Amino acid sequence: MQAFLENEYLEQCKALGIQFSMRPDLSLLPTTEINDLSSANGQEKIAVVERLENNFSALSDNHIIAFAEGFSSEHIETNDSLRFAKLAALFKFTSNGLPGLFLQENIFENETIKRSPPGFLQNYLSTKMGFHGLAMTTLLEGESPELKLLQGVDLFVTPDVPVFFQYTRQLIEEGMLSIQELDARVRRVLTAKSWANGGRLPVELSLLPKDSAQMPVKLVSFSKKQAPKVVHRYQPQAADFAEQAEKIVAYFEHPAWQQFTIELYKNSVTLASDLNKLIPFDNLLQKQFSIVETGRSDFKQFKNYFSKYADFLPVKVPLTSGGYFAPVQSQTARPTEVSVILLDTFAISPKKDSLFIQSINALSQKKEVVVVNFGNPQQLGFFEKNITFFQVYERNQWTEQQVAQAMFGGVTVRGKLPVTVNEDLPIGASEYIYQERVSFNGPEEAGIATERLVGIDAIANTAIKNRVFPGCQVAVVKSGTVVYSKAFGFHTYSKNRPVETTDLYDIASVSKIASTTLAVMKLYEQNQISLTNKISDYIKLGANASIGSIKVKDLLIHNSGLQAPMPIAKFYNYRSVPSSGCNDIFCKTENGDFDVQIAPSLFFRHDYQDTIWQRVSRLHRLSTRNGFRYSDVNFYLLQRAVEDISRSSLDEYVNNHFYQSIGLRHLMYNPSKAFDQSQIVPTERDQMWRKTLVHGFVHDPSAALMGGVGGNAGIFANAEDMAVLFQVLDNDGVYGGIQYFDAKTIQTFTTAKYGNHRGLGFDKPTNRKYPTCSSRTPATAYGHNGFTGTCVWIDPENDLVYVFLSNRIHPTSQNKKIFVEAVRRRIHDVVYDALDSFQSELPKLGN
Repeated sequence: MQAFLENEYLEQCKALGIQFSMRPDLSLLPTTEINDLSSANGQEKIAVVERLENNFSALSDNHIIAFAEGFSSEHIETNDSLRFAKLAALFKFTSNGLPGLFLQENIFENETIKRSPPGFLQNYLSTKMGFHGLAMTTLLEGESPELKLLQGVDLFVTPDVPVFFQYTRQLIEEGMLSIQELDARVRRVLTAKSWANGGRLPVELSLLPKDSAQMPVKLVSFSKKQAPKVVHRYQPQAADFAEQAEKIVAYFEHPAWQQFTIELYKNSVTLASDLNKLIPFDNLLQKQFSIVETGRSDFKQFKNYFSKYADFLPVKVPLTSGGYFAPVQSQTARPTEVSVILLDTFAISPKKDSLFIQSINALSQKKEVVVVNFGNPQQLGFFEKNITFFQVYERNQWTEQQVAQAMFGGVTVRGKLPVTVNEDLPIGASEYIYQERVSFNGPEEAGIATERLVGIDAIANTAIKNRVFPGCQVAVVKSGTVVYSKAFGFHTYSKNRPVETTDLYDIASVSKIASTTLAVMKLYEQNQISLTNKISDYIKLGANASIGSIKVKDLLIHNSGLQAPMPIAKFYNYRSVPSSGCNDIFCKTENGDFDVQIAPSLFFRHDYQDTIWQRVSRLHRLSTRNGFRYSDVNFYLLQRAVEDISRSSLDEYVNNHFYQSIGLRHLMYNPSKAFDQSQIVPTERDQMWRKTLVHGFVHDPSAALMGGVGGNAGIFANAEDMAVLFQVLDNDGVYGGIQYFDAKTIQTFTTAKYGNHRGLGFDKPTNRKYPTCSSRTPATAYGHNGFTGTCVWIDPENDLVYVFLSNRIHPTSQNKKIFVEAVRRRIHDVVYDALDSFQSELPKLGN
């Protein structure tokens, strides 16, 4: 911050003609008792004081008047040791030439001040505090300046200047304020302006007497340099002002400056205390979160970013007619409830809001409680120390976003408490948060200029216009930051429902790497499956089986020689489906053995699943001289192996080992069991087999016959959860503080060295006719495509994850436009073109 003050802020003040600057609140200065100086806390206090001294010196060296905020009523009533210590800390500055002091409103509500004769406060500041600078305070709309003027205030911040003049004139006419005293105030202000302008006023004024330099206002004591000589300045012309104005506007509109200010806000967020080690939250899907909003405003940004990681119950605690807050109640009976209480930027009264404070303290004895205090950190002292405290000094969209993400380890937090609240919250108190989940902080943080990604919008919207697909989702993660996540178009061409980023798509064959491959990787890592073993070592095969000698490795790289489709022709044809009632295979209603639902009004007889398995086991292997034959059968066999080894179904296995722990709420098999149909994007209008719009059921027929859970297909997801899932691999197997895979395992499965161009389960970038990845994708990247119009690509060299989801097969799978127009590849090209397009170096601002 000191470097910024010297290099940027001072230049900004000069260019804008700013003559004074508000510095940190000195009423919250740390006390530096002698017996505390050797401790870490004592050193932190000294460091704060030194930083403030350096700030004041830098301002003074550049003839900018430094106003210290926060001189309050407690500095007058020094009846206890803590107040006296704070007064002593402030005295170090006021007695050493502090140029300006901003007086808090409560000073003028103090009974001592109200009863004192005119000039008492001014005399107190000069004699008791050694302060000879300018006093400033606020003047509310319609408020009389009488008390403040008579007590020695020089400058007023007010929205009602005419009323101020009216009251001041009245005070003079009534003899309460003399012309001489008013002139003295004006001279003090003009003397300060003269000093701020290099020793002379910007215009010729005759109001200053010849001895104005002797006026009792200290303005240079903090300066480490000699005061500059008085020189006559060049009088700028209108053209000069216009040119400088253009430079200033360009400077503050520069993306690097805007990003820098955002980073300042973000870095101010502080986790002051976390005794129960709640942060970052874990077991996200097992917890019930409630967000308690105090005040009348809506914490929209906080809730939006919180929802990126977890669901929550919103609760409003408005101000009552009496102007106080109602008590906070527990929202559920669940012991896993976490109450996140947001305190808006207002002053909490220990007396008026006592029930509110007590209710939060009582709640913390039963449930996990996190308090986010936007405003004065001293308010943290009202609450029990077992509560987790976030301190945020200014509430805006950036700090709301940052603190919401910090709760989940989405961002790094290193802020420290700048004041001592109590013995449990001393100055410098902090808990460091390391980033362990993806953040949503925007592309600039990852070195990408936002405008360089607008090409994605253009490609997606043009594709929708050309009926390549009704809608889509695109998500891009760079270096752990979600730099792009948008939804386009509609669920169908009827345009009844726009696509939201939380809607679920059928990802088709991307399920092979989002489910089956991950399961095999985990079993491989646990030495429960070997790549070189035969499939018959893991699944039971009948005497007539012909597939037992196929190696696990050959299934993963599609080198088994097995046919591409599953042997389901008997079931997957229009003749097998009855027009009404039931036949031997299907029934229009759920009925006894007909309990495998593949459409709203179509149920498959479950014992035929064994028939399909028997047919698979007797399949003949074709020639493998080409080294590659893509086959869904391969991943059906891998599914059986995973289920037999783990003794659980594939969906249970991946849910228990990955999805639940990672916190994926929008990635699952059979989504209709958990989501409303309106949140699931439909696929094909099946005119042949199911004779209906496939909506909420897997499109792939073999996965449908297996109850929606297939080793080759069946996963539904949104782009953001897909990006998170594969960020786990990009993070060398670590996410949310949990090691899901060893980095060596990921390297083993994503390398193409097993006989063809494929990795183990993963596709690799190739020069095929219709590639879905950019030509700039390095050979180390890996991913997969899906029949429904989806793809995922992970690039470890560039720390990049790209996800594209669509329903290009709506209303018919005969729609091939996505291949011809190369939508997925072209969007990936935009992403690579945007890398390293944002430079964080701040612009220069000439004076």
